[in-house]
Amino acid sequence: MNDKFKHFMAGAIITLIVGAIAHNVIYGLIASMIAGIAKEVWDYMGNGVSDFDDVLATLQGAIIGCFVLCVWWW
Repeated sequence: MNDKFKHFMAGAIITLIVGAIAHNVIYGLIASMIAGIAKEVWDYMGNGVSDFDDVLATLQGAIIGCFVLCVWWW
């Protein structure tokens, strides 16, 4: 499985879970971005390969997660 796809899915899943629990898509989006940035900082500290495109893939997944929640609640 492609690394960017894993980041995309993680962003969507975190957004869906946190957003559904908090009943607020913004909280889900924020939680997803914190997780994505924290992962890249972890990689940058010598535990992997840091890549800004991974953060963008996480953001894309988070945006799709926000969209899904909004449609679900509509």
